[in-house]
Amino acid sequence: MSTPTEVVHNADHQRFEVQQDGHLAVLDYRRAGNQIIFTHTGVPGELEGRGIGSALAKAGLAYARENGL
Repeated sequence: MSTPTEVVHNADHQRFEVQQDGHLAVLDYRRAGNQIIFTHTGVPGELEGRGIGSALAKAGLAYARENGL
């Protein structure tokens, strides 16, 4: 069983992050008025298959909904 994935919103860098096993996975975005534009998702090969990309996407979409974006 995999460990729970903690997604952190790093607003200063406009991204959502997951740190796991010494690696960083990210979902980058930029704001444009009342919109959020997701520009890049990166998951290192060492972290693939753990659902981290999905967790990042869910966190980003939840943030967008909660903020009316």
